[in-house]
Amino acid sequence: MNNYGMNILRKIVVLFIIALFLFQEMACGTEKKREKTVSDVKRSETDGYYYAEKACFDGGDVRYCDPSSISCRNGCIYTCEEQSSDKDDSLSYNITCFNTSDGDSVQFKYDPEVFADNITYVIKICADDEGNIYILERNENREKSSNSEGEEDGNKIFNIVKLGKDGKELWRTEYNSAGGCNNCFMGDGLYYIDEKGVLICSATHFILYSEANGSIIRDYDIDKSIVDGVFCGKEDKIYVSEHKGTETIIKEFDLDEGAILDSLVIPEKIMFGIQKSYSYVCDMFLMDSKGIYEIDIETFRKKYICSYTDINVNRDNIIYVYQPNENNLIILLMNLTDQRLEIKRYEKQYGKDEKEVLTMGGYDIDSDIRNAVIDFNASNNKYRIEIIDYSIYDVEEYGAGILELNKDIISGTMPDILLASSQIPIESYISKRIIEPLDEYLKNDPEISYDDYLPNVMNSFKTEGKMYSLVPVFRISSVVAKTSEVKECDGWSIKKMRQIARSRGIEDIDIFGPITQGNFIYTALELSASDYVSLDNHTCNFIDGRFKELLEYADNLPKEITAEEFDSKKYVCYRNGKALCNVVYMSCFDDYRIQAQGFFDEPITLIGFPGTQGNGSVLVAPIILCMSANSHNKDVAWDFMSSFMKDEFQNNVVSGFPVKKDAFYALADKATKSQAELNGSDIRETLSIGQLKLDDMPLTDDEVENVVKHIESIDNHTVYNMKIAEIVLEESSLYFEKQRNVDEVCDTIQSRVTLYLEENH
Repeated sequence: MNNYGMNILRKIVVLFIIALFLFQEMACGTEKKREKTVSDVKRSETDGYYYAEKACFDGGDVRYCDPSSISCRNGCIYTCEEQSSDKDDSLSYNITCFNTSDGDSVQFKYDPEVFADNITYVIKICADDEGNIYILERNENREKSSNSEGEEDGNKIFNIVKLGKDGKELWRTEYNSAGGCNNCFMGDGLYYIDEKGVLICSATHFILYSEANGSIIRDYDIDKSIVDGVFCGKEDKIYVSEHKGTETIIKEFDLDEGAILDSLVIPEKIMFGIQKSYSYVCDMFLMDSKGIYEIDIETFRKKYICSYTDINVNRDNIIYVYQPNENNLIILLMNLTDQRLEIKRYEKQYGKDEKEVLTMGGYDIDSDIRNAVIDFNASNNKYRIEIIDYSIYDVEEYGAGILELNKDIISGTMPDILLASSQIPIESYISKRIIEPLDEYLKNDPEISYDDYLPNVMNSFKTEGKMYSLVPVFRISSVVAKTSEVKECDGWSIKKMRQIARSRGIEDIDIFGPITQGNFIYTALELSASDYVSLDNHTCNFIDGRFKELLEYADNLPKEITAEEFDSKKYVCYRNGKALCNVVYMSCFDDYRIQAQGFFDEPITLIGFPGTQGNGSVLVAPIILCMSANSHNKDVAWDFMSSFMKDEFQNNVVSGFPVKKDAFYALADKATKSQAELNGSDIRETLSIGQLKLDDMPLTDDEVENVVKHIESIDNHTVYNMKIAEIVLEESSLYFEKQRNVDEVCDTIQSRVTLYLEENH
């Protein structure tokens, strides 16, 4: 299956995993059973508070820290960052303590004890109220470690080390689980328990050590058959979890009694994920696409704390949540671009946030959009945008969120700003005057000139000559072939394609390389749906012979392809003449270079999908922004939407082609320069893609000119519709399985799609 097809199949195949497993690895003991269930309590307006940002400071030189290497205690945050030596492969660690009240930090270097031919890793840390730090470290033989995958832990030594707040070692003791599973740590694995000691949690034993000298206080046998997770709640209480069928059972583990106490049942359909956290107020934080919740085990309640836009952070960047007291909330963020740590402190404010709220709704909203909302909210003193991500409705059925979003739009509760997709019938909503036309906004915006943008892209997404959506970024889907094979081609159709292939000894089954029947049909619909379906006119045409020809070709393809078959063919079949065409999904000029220099190893042509209108390629819009015709703050909505069309965004597009001409042509110019030249380096690096090795060779001026001209000539965009695709694939499979002839299948598809369009558009 090719990469392009994988992207398409993701839209159809039900991949959604309900109920993210709450905890990380494993947990504990005997059980006194009394089960309760979670009740859902949301914060209401009468609670009368919100969280206001009071401080924001960066982590200095601290780069990425695994959440297991973070500990919070007594108003301080402790991080442990690995440092590699330039001279040898030894490791050291920078341990930093951040005071969350004023942002002051103290850092010291920890050099683990190293034996000959061994290397030592810090795998867990925690701290106590005095600022002492406890480390769980693993010492192993370098050679055995690198060559003994899957072997027992006999070559590994685990130590627990206590450091003073100045970094001096106070004691060290070897950890050795009697159960023989030293490396199977549960949850964070290492916990400081106030007035009790330091607790190590493995799959078969919990061992409590003295904080004074590291001696063993108590060793608890753990029944791993009834527990599979552990975490520390408020007041240093230890909880274990058991995943049972469609439920997760949470239980308190009493360190004095060595017994499991009351249970809390969390149904599977509650799709929250445990967040690495520590709180003096609640036992744990849960996060979903709406916001942050707290769970209190004693009251068995889930309470809504805030949304991500309330605290103006991107949920994808959150790595740790810390609540030092009832009035403060600390969020640790990792910048995904440079992997620097950022720490934000929020203070509970009584009253109401005075900013007026606009809503932006969409399905599975990505980080770039969320970051844009964060920037807007931070810079606007009067308004803020609240994100509604409808993917939260995908609890029992993938795609339920899309249905819920469409219901809201039809019922008149459409968000002020709609982040649309090909699965939302925008044309239908335009005809019902639910979507606001944007032509006047474009015309009156002093920072935007229509002539500054690629006209074919702008025009392609118009409806009846009007602009109802903004498409700031685009990609293209097409088909490529060796120029030498297709340059003399007169009329690129399925029939012509098969003729050229036969003349070169290529069988029908191999023309597109490794591709299945179903994947080919999806590809055809993605690239040529407008040939068969007109959403504007609510009509379709699967019976004029073109779709029949396509099905007859697809009948030669395999129903399935193993991973081994795919890998053995994918990277060599095009360059060695065993395949004619490849489907491409281009979001940058490098994607073209990979095809030309890698897959085909000679000049290629964007020939497009055979037998389609235009040049056979389509525009794909990863971002489609629309405005509600009923919004009370249209000018504010436009301020946000238009920011995607302006230089700051356009000049920094990472995934996709910017629609602004000068930004697009700047990328085209960069494509003619090597990476070494762009970086000002003399070193040319090799790019590895699967089995392919690409030298740092830029595209030629002619190649870039051809790509640019082709992109500028694309006048169709993908009209992919999940329901229509399901109908087509379902009926096509009957032909492939010889249950119906091709004419019957085309007639049935025509009837079913016609009915769907009449009922839904």
